[in-house]
Amino acid sequence: MRQVAKMNKITNNNQVIFVGVMSVLVTISFTPFWNEDSLIIPKLILLFTSALYILPQVFFELTKIKEAKNSYFLKISYAITFIMLIQILLVLVFTSSPFEQQFYGGFGRGLGIATEISLLIYFLIIAKNITANGITFIIYALVISCFISSIYSILQFFGLDFYEWQSQTNGIIGTLGNPNFQSSFAAMALVPVLSLFNLVRVNRIIVFSLCTIFVFTIYICRSTQGYIAALISVGTYSLIYFWYKRKVVFVFLLSVMFFSLITIIMGMTNHGPLANLLYKYSVKSRGEMLRNSIRLINDHLIFGVGFDSLGDYYLKYKDLKTSLGVNEFTDHAHNLYVNYAAVAGVPYAFLHLILAVLVLFAFINILRFESRFNARISSLFCAWVCFQAQALISPSNITMLVWNFVISGVLVGIAADNRNAHQVRDYQKIKTKLNLSLISWPLLILALTIMVPYFNVDKKSQDALSIGSAELAMKASNEYPRSVKRFSRLTEGLLKSNLPKEALDVARRTIEFNPQNPSGWGFILVNPVAPKSERIEAQQVLMKLDPQNETIKNFKIPE
Repeated sequence: MRQVAKMNKITNNNQVIFVGVMSVLVTISFTPFWNEDSLIIPKLILLFTSALYILPQVFFELTKIKEAKNSYFLKISYAITFIMLIQILLVLVFTSSPFEQQFYGGFGRGLGIATEISLLIYFLIIAKNITANGITFIIYALVISCFISSIYSILQFFGLDFYEWQSQTNGIIGTLGNPNFQSSFAAMALVPVLSLFNLVRVNRIIVFSLCTIFVFTIYICRSTQGYIAALISVGTYSLIYFWYKRKVVFVFLLSVMFFSLITIIMGMTNHGPLANLLYKYSVKSRGEMLRNSIRLINDHLIFGVGFDSLGDYYLKYKDLKTSLGVNEFTDHAHNLYVNYAAVAGVPYAFLHLILAVLVLFAFINILRFESRFNARISSLFCAWVCFQAQALISPSNITMLVWNFVISGVLVGIAADNRNAHQVRDYQKIKTKLNLSLISWPLLILALTIMVPYFNVDKKSQDALSIGSAELAMKASNEYPRSVKRFSRLTEGLLKSNLPKEALDVARRTIEFNPQNPSGWGFILVNPVAPKSERIEAQQVLMKLDPQNETIKNFKIPE
């Protein structure tokens, strides 16, 4: 019996190790020499293929949930996941956004159905298989991935990047694609690395060096949200520590953090003593994005507009106040839960909110039964809080989402206390579990079959643009999976190359693929060889899709 339990414990640890390693690879992967969307495509491929490979384990573990002591945490997790999958299917059926766009996600985001399903699989696998050793491994994985991405950010800061990225930011994008993401990720890993300080096997000089690197990364990214996220994370860690060590200090620190948070929120809304420091155009712009996204949600309460499709509808719901303000276009609501409501309906956003509340209650449950301060579990909770804080004001990112769901799985799994589930009655169950590989390998092949075209079409587009071949670019643009962004870039390039007939053909393909997106209609409107009747139709459609745009209203179509 002891040998069987040991075999099962090893199997459980292997699942956690697999997800941890794949999370590191998702974080650091990018393919600039092969793909145009090089910071999203490799991450999504690794995430989706690995998730489908371990999917059979999710169903096998389902039969053992009732053996856990606090099994209601796992039961609720599985129930929420099942309802989410139903909602995903309903969104796909009842929204008009293209299937390819909803499944793979939009250019530069990759926040489609493939990502959503993969995240849920990661969450369930970790929640059911996490062990005490697994907690430490997840911390190591998080710290290593952040170390690699931070070192790359520092190289970019000193002008030592091996690739010349086309970026509208300060150029410090790391492996996440944006200085805001990179700084928030460094803040997310800061407390977990601090939790290793008293671990016997870890050199304290290494821990101090890593902390220095992460803090320096936040500094060079010049992102306010990185500083705020770091302060929230460290403050939360201090609160938990003093809850165990000294209640008086806990109450004092809680009061300070509460008033500091209120001051920060006031400053971000242009009030209070920190207004000059925190209130920026980016904050005002995000307020506009939230307001317009909420207007969209009011018209699409149940199913939203389709996964990663907010950008197709955003201009339609832009109000006059936005037009007179910063007036920045977006394809994300810049709030995790508002964006979920916009693209997949209020029910889907509510399910994600329930999942977040479940994680919070899971940690509270852990605190109830822990007699002393647990640095590792507390640090992961702080990383989770850090993610939640930045998710309220920032668009979603695949890497950050992966670590959020992995950490959520850890906290739910520890709260469920599934040590009893590690015991099995006979060798037949172990054999059954090991034989799941017979299902995993075909699923891996299926995942690769789904993802290879996604990689290839982007590579062909990149190759065509690099050699300036309009013929190859046009051929690539219409291959599966199609993309509005790819169509638009090709159309713009053809117009600049004085090939209006070819540009018109691609613009027509764009509106055939996604008539809700304004770009295809816009290119028809400005194309000099397009028939006048077609340009009039394009102008009328654009006035519906972007009603606040005075340029479109006043555009004169030549006779």
